[in-house]
Amino acid sequence: MISQNLKTFCRILYDDFYIQTYTAYGVMVDLKSLLSEIKSEILIEISNNYKSTYLDYLLNEVQKTNAHKFKNEDEIKKWLNKYDTTIDEVLNENIVEKQIFKLLDIDTYNYSNEFLVDERIYEPEYADASSLRYDFIIYFRWTFSNQLISFINSYKSIESPTKKVDRNEFIYKSELLDKFCYEIENIQSLKRNSFLQCYDFGIIAYTESLKEEILENLVILPDSKILPYLVFIKSKISRTDFFKTPSTILDLDLLAYDLKDTLFPYRENKDLKFYLSTSYYATNVDSDHRENMYDLQHKFFEYASMIEAKKIVEFIDQRLAELNVPDDNNIENIEEKDDPTDNTIFKTNGYETFKTIFTYLKINKSNIKRHGYQAKAMSVWDYPKSRDMIFKATTLKKDYINYLNENYNTNYSPKSMSDGSKFIPKIKEYLESVKLK
Repeated sequence: MISQNLKTFCRILYDDFYIQTYTAYGVMVDLKSLLSEIKSEILIEISNNYKSTYLDYLLNEVQKTNAHKFKNEDEIKKWLNKYDTTIDEVLNENIVEKQIFKLLDIDTYNYSNEFLVDERIYEPEYADASSLRYDFIIYFRWTFSNQLISFINSYKSIESPTKKVDRNEFIYKSELLDKFCYEIENIQSLKRNSFLQCYDFGIIAYTESLKEEILENLVILPDSKILPYLVFIKSKISRTDFFKTPSTILDLDLLAYDLKDTLFPYRENKDLKFYLSTSYYATNVDSDHRENMYDLQHKFFEYASMIEAKKIVEFIDQRLAELNVPDDNNIENIEEKDDPTDNTIFKTNGYETFKTIFTYLKINKSNIKRHGYQAKAMSVWDYPKSRDMIFKATTLKKDYINYLNENYNTNYSPKSMSDGSKFIPKIKEYLESVKLK
């Protein structure tokens, strides 16, 4: 049965009337999104019941649109050269601030004489709008139809899981899993790049491709290995550094910048965007603003990494719900165990409160060794109210210090810890602001 996603995809490929109200940019975004969904559907279908006729059927549906035959690269190169961009920038949606974006995202279908009063129509580039829209739609149809055809063909040659093969020799792909985990933990990259650079080219760079890697592994894994594999991935990602970052970590910043109606990472706010897009060593930032900017970017990095990690965990949970995977008594051999530290010293929800207070005090793994930060860290323990909220009654001061040494790479000694009393008012201020009593 052909899916609704494939029906819509094919209709965009052949039906000019259907897309009359689309912009060229809208055609690209929809085709790209639908392609991703269709790939997932195909991988799930053939992982459950591999059938060559099913792939042949999908291939026929796409090829009969004929969109894959019309390659108009010369026309596209003309526009790319004229508006100083590349096709990769267009396909990766990195053109929002470029001149060509206005043309790709303008509704040329609704042009009429009444629109001529709009002074922007007289700008020279708008004379190109209609022709450019047509050329790019043809190109987008050709590009994404061929991508889907190539994807289908790549699985036509894979042998059916019903054939007898030596499954003990199977080694699943993990390249993208490793890259994903590295990028969402690589907070040290903020020393060289701004948060938005880290976000665009690191934190979110591998989320979608990791999903495809997981689905590809599910296609060739034997049934007995599917559950252990998914549990292993889920466990590995759940143990990344910032997975347990509290969702409230940015609450105070959202209030300060009035961001309640905008979407993360809030590029629309010019003041905030300056701080998030400026590197730590930029010469146009004074020392006071530099420290505030660095702490802000750290919070955004932790929050963004948490969001992307939980996207993958949610994706895995969906696969577990969809796939009829058998139970496996040997899961413990492949699943990585959670760090028991949190369960040792923290109360229920205590860890989240601890992380939030550390954020409020602007303490992170990069600055905790700086002068004065030891006292900040100790104030969490020295203030009876926060200590009671965060730590179990059996937790001792030395246990807390050992936790800091193990998880923040410090080298503190219980006998020489700084007095944190001068920072207690800051903790009181925070607890009152969130009404934690």
